[in-house]
Amino acid sequence: MSYAKVEREHLWNDETFRAWPEHARMLWIYLLSCPSGNSFGYFRLRDGEILDHLQWSHRQLKRAWEPILRDKKVFRDVARNVVFLPNACRFNRPDNPNVLKSWEKLINSVPSSALREQFIAALIQNLDTDWAKEWAKGLPKGLPNLDQTDSPSNSNSPSPNNSIPSYIPPKILEKKPYGEFKNVLLTDTEYYKLKERFNSDFAQRIEALSAGIESKGYKYKSHYATILTWERLEQKHKTQEATNAKNQSIAGNRPAGAFEDVTE
Repeated sequence: MSYAKVEREHLWNDETFRAWPEHARMLWIYLLSCPSGNSFGYFRLRDGEILDHLQWSHRQLKRAWEPILRDKKVFRDVARNVVFLPNACRFNRPDNPNVLKSWEKLINSVPSSALREQFIAALIQNLDTDWAKEWAKGLPKGLPNLDQTDSPSNSNSPSPNNSIPSYIPPKILEKKPYGEFKNVLLTDTEYYKLKERFNSDFAQRIEALSAGIESKGYKYKSHYATILTWERLEQKHKTQEATNAKNQSIAGNRPAGAFEDVTE
């Protein structure tokens, strides 16, 4: 990976790197040179791959991530197994437009992640030619490949009990207004989770909440959680209706007096 070759000039004089414990330094060197990596620093990397290559335990890996995430050298989307090294493209600028063609194929092969917007912003900031900046501005900021989720049978990630915390950039945590009245507040991650969960119906659910807040003054701590709660209540209501309909059908088909006590 060319990023490792360029970064090597600065690596051992970096005070932040030198202050990290040994496992963190090893993990950082691995991120710069791992087989799944690339020159622009936005790629898919499963925890199982790291554990296999470094022959570490889950506990060792968790401890190694912590200082790197804390110092914002890397951002992670654990659910999607996506890693973003924000300074990579500063050290590996493309030599010509043909390089960008191969970059774009690799970028679009990465599973959907809320980190994509941050990655594109880093490209625009760090690329030093007009043609490269224009190319970066033309990349879709939405999340492609929404169907690319990891099934349990294919995932090498640790179990939830061994999950490794990630640092989420503050911008991703910012809530944006949605709905006709711009009063439904969702983070990028929440928005795309709703889109995946409800498909074509997700916009209607946002609009229903937006209208309710505007007309009735609803107040909720989390609009994302509210939409999910409404879905559960809706499913519960449908289940109850189906049960009632079934009971009425049974009662309607029962012979008159079939369960009445017969006395003489």
